[in-house]
Amino acid sequence: MGAGKSTLGPELAERLGRSFVSVDEVVEERTGASVAELFAVRGEAAFRELEERAALDVLARRPLSVIELGGGGLGSATTRERLEESAFTLHLETTPEEAWERVASSGRPLARDRGQFQALFDERRALYESAAGSARNLDGAVLAAAGVHVSGGAIDRVGELVPGEGTVELVADEHVETLLGQRVRDALGARVTGSHVVPAGERAKSVAVAERLWSALRNHLGLLPAALEELVLREDRAGGLHLVAAGGAEPWDAAPLAAAAGVAGVAYWWRPRGGAARIVAGARTGFPALAFEQVNPELAVRIRQDALQDLGDVGGKIVWDLYGGVGDAARLLAAGGARVFSVDRDRSAIEWARGWAGAGTDITWFEGLVEETLHRLPEPDAVLVNPPRAGLVARVSAALQAWGESRPGARLCYVSCDPATLARDLTRLPAFALAKVRAYDLFPQTSHVETLAVLQAA
Repeated sequence: MGAGKSTLGPELAERLGRSFVSVDEVVEERTGASVAELFAVRGEAAFRELEERAALDVLARRPLSVIELGGGGLGSATTRERLEESAFTLHLETTPEEAWERVASSGRPLARDRGQFQALFDERRALYESAAGSARNLDGAVLAAAGVHVSGGAIDRVGELVPGEGTVELVADEHVETLLGQRVRDALGARVTGSHVVPAGERAKSVAVAERLWSALRNHLGLLPAALEELVLREDRAGGLHLVAAGGAEPWDAAPLAAAAGVAGVAYWWRPRGGAARIVAGARTGFPALAFEQVNPELAVRIRQDALQDLGDVGGKIVWDLYGGVGDAARLLAAGGARVFSVDRDRSAIEWARGWAGAGTDITWFEGLVEETLHRLPEPDAVLVNPPRAGLVARVSAALQAWGESRPGARLCYVSCDPATLARDLTRLPAFALAKVRAYDLFPQTSHVETLAVLQAA
């Protein structure tokens, strides 16, 4: 009573594409009297009998509807049983104070004395909280009706929240998979029979926007830098678009091009000859658009997952994440309980990774060349490296070789984009035995291959 059911109910029905039925209105229609009149003339007990019959009739109807049932209706054991059998019950959350404010001047028969109202609210609280779901507003009600649970720590309770005992297929985009996929699999255990990584939600939209932008650019080439050497259109992992113009020394004012193109949400970058790129017009995205990104994110996620599995249990261990980029592997390692030390030379990538990981994550970020940073890191229990195509510089190989000599059994996972430099680097690491190697076809129809080599110190 006083939770706002009469207002939210019709809105929820409209959102779900169903009819709305009020049990009170059914009773009034059948008796030709208002609820207040029924209470006054026949008494509450008689009203509850009418309410129970109306509720059972409504619950037996088809097609399905959104049904408004007053809190007093839950006092009937028969009604509660029927609700459990044939309906999803949603408790519309409110406080006694909020509820009283709504009904104090309504003339409802059970809302004439605040003390009695509070006592009734407390008496029914257990019945309210036994509902299958709860919400405070329309969006929350829609999510609850769809079986979507929003609460702190829900990710680790997903095993009890997913109904039934059957098998489960896990679907997530590459970013959510990286952050939470393993935790969900752990919570669901043997029920998970498959995992599927899909592109981020805005990606399909951004392709159409990119086509519009390229079409617009053809008509405004004169607004590009005069000494243009390179023009790149890049999509970031959040679906944002970045136009990067490189070349020249004179500052480029990209605002006229942005206005003429008329495509919203695009970040315009200028990279002068010999200088660093910067945004000069358009969207000021937080994502480092020029940081290294795999062009096949689905398989990149798979490689990181395989690497974490091959490192073994990292809980409570110190793990180096060298050439860490925007921190995808670091976040995955931290989610596994590791103390992570991630190094990359790209300042923008480190800044974004630090912000994306958020507070409370056991990751220490280092900006700089790996070979110049290793002396600042504590001795690791395991190492993950993902160097550029040139592979490991000699100083890094030497440091890893010394570590392997002192830590028999320690594991090193090496993600390589060039088999030739991988082979060279393996010869520089005689302290390690090659335990496993996997090849990934990140670039179909080309000669390029990505490789994960799992090394173990002898």
